[in-house]
Amino acid sequence: LIRESLKGRDRVEVTSFTGLTVEFARSKGANTIVKGLRAYSDFDAELQQALMNRKLAPDVHTVFLMSSFAHIYVSSSILKDIASYGGKVADLVPPPIARALKEKYR
Repeated sequence: LIRESLKGRDRVEVTSFTGLTVEFARSKGANTIVKGLRAYSDFDAELQQALMNRKLAPDVHTVFLMSSFAHIYVSSSILKDIASYGGKVADLVPPPIARALKEKYR
């Protein structure tokens, strides 16, 4: 679903890994990890991870980006809940995700 949702974005690579995020970043030649935040609760957890990553790999930096106000309340659990009751999520997620949720909860 992620690959389908990001089709046509040539500068985006979808991959998976096991192990430490900082080691994966290094293996890709990256020195920055970008994390999205919605609320303070996200910041608390992500800050702890970023500080540990800095301890493990001082050359790999973490940048936090705040969500736009229009999406600050969106989470996978809320989307699943809406879809499970037949609600529409098409304006909140890419089309492949909306189709998959509709199919799963029909």
